[in-house]
Amino acid sequence: CCIPVESTGRECAEWHRECNMTLQSLPSVLKRKIASFLDHKSAVRLSKTGSRALHSDLALSTLSPHYELMFSTIVHGEEMTGDVPVRSVRIPIFGTTVHTVVLRCRWKDQGYGHRKGLLYIVAFDSPGANDNGGILATEEAMAFDGGRVVYKSPLANHTMESLEISFVPNVDEVYHVYFKPGGGGGHLLIVEDLYVHTLVFDDAERTLSKAYGNLHRLGVIGGSNDEDSDEASLGSSTSSNHRHKDLVFYTNLLKLVVQVCSSS
Repeated sequence: CCIPVESTGRECAEWHRECNMTLQSLPSVLKRKIASFLDHKSAVRLSKTGSRALHSDLALSTLSPHYELMFSTIVHGEEMTGDVPVRSVRIPIFGTTVHTVVLRCRWKDQGYGHRKGLLYIVAFDSPGANDNGGILATEEAMAFDGGRVVYKSPLANHTMESLEISFVPNVDEVYHVYFKPGGGGGHLLIVEDLYVHTLVFDDAERTLSKAYGNLHRLGVIGGSNDEDSDEASLGSSTSSNHRHKDLVFYTNLLKLVVQVCSSS
């Protein structure tokens, strides 16, 4: 519903009422389809400002508490290899009805000299998913172990600042964070407080958000801690590998719990 540019307050209110009436008459699946084309902030705004029926049909939930993906890390750029992206942590995708995944963190580079630091989000086919149909790998894909770049950050600044990343995950893909501190010597990236915020289409009983909250309270799905922060060789430690396997297992368990509850 498009409001004319030159409209009075009364006309705007009438347009808003008509839009709500139009949305209310649509099937729930179409309401969700419309919301899926909106960014996460607009979708939440639509859910809150629309009718009670629209709010119920969309059933948008932000999983709480937010998932701490990384407490703190320093990525050093070697003189010869610092321009090669380094794979870091896997991003958990909680459920199969995710509207948007939002990552927020604080980050900076070495604080002087040339700015080279970059952060990427890279997608890979899930195990068992179809292959790429024989499509030749691009130079970019080869640089990221054959993955598809979903997001590329601006260059990191010399002073600590906030970074927000959002993307819509596909059900047949997994996602990893990559860092590129920069080569030539002296370059590094400092990343702190990397959190995952997940907006999902839930059901009327909020099964997914309740299951997530319960698993988090039990410590089954938890964030990183001080022992998880490391330097340079990201994800190479034994504890990091165990945490990665646990995260994969319990995110799959969460999806199974929601499927069972929804079908019962």
